[in-house]
Amino acid sequence: METPVALFLIAVSLGLVTKIVLDALRKRVEILSIRNFLFIGFIVFQCIAAAVPLLAQYYPRYVLENPSNTAVRYAVLMSIFLVLFIILYDTGPFVAKCARRMPRSTRVPDIWKLLLLASICLALSAILRFGVLIPLINILTTYTGLALASMAAGIAGWVWAPRLMNPAVAIVAIVIVLSALSVTITSSFGRRGLVSVCVCVGWGMYYSHFRTISKARYLPYLAIVTAVGVLFIAVFTSVRGTAHGKNYGPLDYAKLIATQGDPIRGLTLLAGGQETGHVSMWLMEVYPESYEFEDMMGLAYTAMVPVPRGWWLDKPVPISLRIPKMAKLRHVQLGSLTIGPGILGTAWADGGWYPIIIYAAFFALAFRLLDEWVRLNPTDLTVILPVGAALGEVIAIPRGEVALFTFIYFYALTTSWLALRMAAPLLRFQRITNDETAIQATTALAPPDLESHAELDDPDALQNEEQWSEPLQERPRLDWAELAEGEAFEAPERT
Repeated sequence: METPVALFLIAVSLGLVTKIVLDALRKRVEILSIRNFLFIGFIVFQCIAAAVPLLAQYYPRYVLENPSNTAVRYAVLMSIFLVLFIILYDTGPFVAKCARRMPRSTRVPDIWKLLLLASICLALSAILRFGVLIPLINILTTYTGLALASMAAGIAGWVWAPRLMNPAVAIVAIVIVLSALSVTITSSFGRRGLVSVCVCVGWGMYYSHFRTISKARYLPYLAIVTAVGVLFIAVFTSVRGTAHGKNYGPLDYAKLIATQGDPIRGLTLLAGGQETGHVSMWLMEVYPESYEFEDMMGLAYTAMVPVPRGWWLDKPVPISLRIPKMAKLRHVQLGSLTIGPGILGTAWADGGWYPIIIYAAFFALAFRLLDEWVRLNPTDLTVILPVGAALGEVIAIPRGEVALFTFIYFYALTTSWLALRMAAPLLRFQRITNDETAIQATTALAPPDLESHAELDDPDALQNEEQWSEPLQERPRLDWAELAEGEAFEAPERT
């Protein structure tokens, strides 16, 4: 049964990709959304990473005693998780109403204040990452610093996208992004921070401009940005083993990448999913036969993450740290090695079948809430950028450690949102007071020419240029993505 299940997992991957594309074409879900980044992680770490060993029928390190039955159970659990997730996300019971009550900003910056904000974010990110020397506390400040570095890169993308061919803006944006990458990569071995910075650049570009123009125009640019980011992560992946345990800085990494970087090897390692699917299946065999179920500890640990182990000596150890000992791995550092158990493996270890339902419901409703918050505020960067500040953690959630990555994402979102809310009045961002200033604020960062927003001969473009000449006071606040279909959008009242 291994081969049919492997083919089923590949079909599930194609189905998720198809859903992403169709929902984007039908304008049901933005192509850059929290849900879609979770799907990307799920495809890599739970579908492909399980299909490869099943096709090869090769199970190194984590031996499957009954691979046929385990593979079938894995496929059933995956189906339950995804079906429930998609139903709850699409219907969004009570979540849409909650999103309308979430805070939003009435202030918008001009270009120069945006660049000043990016510089402040970079400075604060460096201080929080390297300047806070208080033990235990510096772990939390590091997470905030990484989020601010990602937001600085997102601001660069936000400013750059409407004026891609302006060399001065391009140079400034590239400098900001490289600075953000430098802050993130220094003394770091993990990739999630780098992924967050790279993704946030595209996130900012998309919501400031790309979503306002026809898909035929923005997809090539988005593809280029994505390819550059993936290539960089692949090259870094190929050399990060050499840098493990060493206090490398940006120049050290640059030399290492230039001399030993292998993008093909890096892409292969990324596509392999770090054996996450294989480990998930292995956990389905050892629980509860060899170990007792853990009563939702995998998800409950999210609330325990910020409590320092030095303050709580009996703090539970996450499953990712226990797997090497459980599997009796040799020639590895058992005290520090972490193994991704996968979201399905973690849920199964938490109690079997019922945690799968809880995990699916939790992430479906939480991510629908955030995506709805973004949808209702498509031009509010104080909403857009914090939501996109730690997307590397979202991609990693299917890999596990689920609790840790979930905590980091929501912690980064909260702290970066607070930082922007405090920065807005201090930097004297323009306040939106009525519909007319709302329209002016929405168009403040856009190029002056109409064709930069939509091609008039494009089927997705504006149907009538005359609607742009109507008096501002007679028109409601506009959503540019809806205008691309020749429709006006009436935003909910601000409180």
